[in-house]
This record gives sequence, structure tokens and C-alpha cells, in this order.
Amino acid sequence: MRPFDLPLLDRQSGDPVDIGVWLPEGDDLPQHHTFFELDRGRRQLGAIRNAFSLALADSEFNRKELEELGYPRTAVLPILFDPRRLRVGLRERSRARWQRRRRETTIFFVGRLAPNKKAEDLLRAFSFYQRLCDRRSRLIWVGSAGGMELYANHLLGLIERLGIRHVRFVGHVSRSQLTSWYLAGDVFASASEHEGFCVPILESFHFGRPVVAFGAAAVPETVGDEIFASAVYRVASDPDLRAELVSRGHRRVSEHFGRERVASILQECLTGELTSHGASVGLKRGDNPL
Repeated sequence: MRPFDLPLLDRQSGDPVDIGVWLPEGDDLPQHHTFFELDRGRRQLGAIRNAFSLALADSEFNRKELEELGYPRTAVLPILFDPRRLRVGLRERSRARWQRRRRETTIFFVGRLAPNKKAEDLLRAFSFYQRLCDRRSRLIWVGSAGGMELYANHLLGLIERLGIRHVRFVGHVSRSQLTSWYLAGDVFASASEHEGFCVPILESFHFGRPVVAFGAAAVPETVGDEIFASAVYRVASDPDLRAELVSRGHRRVSEHFGRERVASILQECLTGELTSHGASVGLKRGDNPL
């Protein structure tokens, strides 16, 4: 086997990749992005487990899922966070200033509008926050609602029933517009019940925006809207706490998701895998495979 002559499959959204693996009749390669296809995608992922000797996941949560599906060898390769792709220029700063022409507190979320993101729980918590903490606050949801029209209509009805004001679903945006929304926001808030890995949290850390989110195993009925809302209020109104959270966020991004650390982990994974297949390894310690 030649160096790096190993089949790779990137399991995320996008077109299926033909790697010559036989699947149960009638199935395609996994596509995990659509909410209602999650179960089918998971079964497909399990069906091809014997085609791979190494499966890399971007978080321990996802690695355990691969392990449960029977993958023989798994490891965590953190997402490489490249701040250069979220450029902050004159256009982004000008747009952010326009978006913040009124000085209300802006609570925001970035992600596709889908049931697992639990927008209804975030709306209920925001309703409590707006009613008791800050009547001028606004909630911004940045992310596509494609294929989720019925769910979006349900949310609009909920907004009307709760009497919430200043809620905006922005939809899909360009990278430049996304940067502007990060600059315009005050607190990133998430009520998601399932996030294998939430990249917008890293992006929020990068832009110095504190994050308030349910724990992985938490459910809104346990945490309660008032506790969630009070956490948002504390972060938004306490400058010392905000500064501490921002500092920790910056440290988290640089120490755990920087190029040097991710390259080192990838090198270790590839070196071990190639060696186990009897291949010559072209990487030396200190080389950067990225």
C-alpha cells in the first residue's frame, strides 16, 4: 500500500460519495443533515462500518455514536477553527452598526431551523426574559429554514400566542452577513436538545460573545424557562462575568481548536493507521499535515 492510500468518507451534509462500498439494497451513502432522515442515515452509517479501520469524529459525543454502531477503531479529531474565514472588514462593521442602530440587547442563535434545535424552547425562554428582564430585547435566528416550512409556521403561531415582540428569522446569509450578525449580537443562546458539535459556539467565542446553552443531557422541563432567562440576564448585564466568559471562550478556541493542536492529533491518527497497514509513513514529528 502506498502512503495515504486509504479510503476516506466524510459523513456530513452534501452529495453522496462513491467509495465502492456495498450497502443494503435501495440505500445510498449516509446523509445525516435532514432531521427526518436521521434514523435512516444512522442505519446506513452502521451498514458500512466494516469498510473502515479508522473512524474520526469531531467530538466525544459523535465518537461514542460511531463506537455504538460497531466501528472497530475510533478517535476524536477536533474541528479546525480558522478565524480567517470570518473576516471582519469595513463592510461587516458598518452592517453591524446599522443592525445595532438601537441599543437593545440582542440574543441570537446561528444554525439551521430544525426541530432538534428546539426553537420553541428558546422562544419560551425569551418570552420570559423579555417580559421580566428587558422589554426592548430582541431575538435573532440566523440560519436556513429550507424544507422546514411547517415547523416555521408553527413557530410563528407560537410567537403570536406568547405575545413576543422583536423576533426575527433572518434565513440563510452570506459569510460576510454572518460575521455582521456575530458583531451585532450580545449573547449567543441555544436550547438545542442535540448537537454533535456546534461550530457557532466556537464562532461566538472567537467574536467575544458569551454563550448560554442547555447542557447536552438537559431538557427544558428540568432547567425551566426562568433559570435559562436569568442566566441570559446575568451574562448580558454583568460586565465582569461577561469579560470572564469572553476570556475563557478565546482561550478555549486557541488551545483546543487551533491549527497546531489539530495537526498534531491528525498526524498521530494517520501515523498509527498507516503503520498498522504496513505502509511507509511520510510524516515526521513536527510536520504539519494540514
